Amino acid sequence: RILNAGYVEYIDLGARHMVTGYDHLLFLFGVVFFLTRFMDVVKLVTAFTIGHSITLVFATIYGIQANYY
Repeated sequence: RILNAGYVEYIDLGARHMVTGYDHLLFLFGVVFFLTRFMDVVKLVTAFTIGHSITLVFATIYGIQANYY
């Protein structure tokens, strides 16, 4: 399905990943249970976003692929 997907399918896939992806669930767990100050939340969200961006950039540049099956 994803090999021939369009924009709508990728948006759906991204939304499902945000709700079911273990990395996002652990992130929410950390925010909810361990952070009390707003600036700590901002720092964690920023670090998480930068980490995801770096991963995607390097995967694209070096052609790294995951077995999607």
